[in-house]
Amino acid sequence: MERKKPGPMSRLPSDHGAIQEPPRPTRPRGHDHVTERQHRFLLEVLADPTRNAAQAHMRAGYRVRNARVASAAASRMLTRVSVRREYRRLLDELNAPLRAQAEALVAHCFSTACADITDVILWDSAGRVTVRPLEHTDAGVRAAVSRMIIGPQGQVRVEMGSRDSAARALIAFLGLCERRSWRAA
Repeated sequence: MERKKPGPMSRLPSDHGAIQEPPRPTRPRGHDHVTERQHRFLLEVLADPTRNAAQAHMRAGYRVRNARVASAAASRMLTRVSVRREYRRLLDELNAPLRAQAEALVAHCFSTACADITDVILWDSAGRVTVRPLEHTDAGVRAAVSRMIIGPQGQVRVEMGSRDSAARALIAFLGLCERRSWRAA
C-alpha cells in the first residue's frame, strides 16, 4: 500500500495514527444565495431588451473565449436553482408596477361589465329620475360612467361604458375562450 505525500493542506491524525485529509466544505445543493457576479449577470440579462444571456454573461465580467462558450456558460448558470430563484425575484420586482396597473385595469373592466344604470340613477314613485348621490355610489360604478349630462330643467342623461367590450376584455385576459370566437359578434 502506497502512502500519500503530505501536501500543503494540514493533515489530521486518525485513530490509527494514519494521516487523513480534512473534510472539504461543501455547499448544499440548491443553496439560497447568488454571488455578486451572478447577481450582476441577472441584472444584465434583465436590462438587455433581447434577453441575450451570452452577452449578459460577458458584460457581467466573466472571461470566456467566444460567444459560443459564453452561451453555454450562461445556460448552465440559468439552470442553478438559486440563480433561477433570484431571477424570478428580480423579474417580479421589475414587473410589480405593471402588475398593479393590470390589476386596476381588470378591476375597471369588471366594474364596467357588471355596472347597471340603476346603480347611478334613481326613479321616484312619480317617475322622476335623479342622480344617486356620490357617497352612495361605488367607485367602480362611477368609473363605469362614460358621460353624465344634467340639463337645465333637470333632465338626466347617463352613458355607461360598453359592457360587452369590458366583458370581452375580461374573457380574453382570463383566457376563457379564443379571441376569434367572439370577434364575429
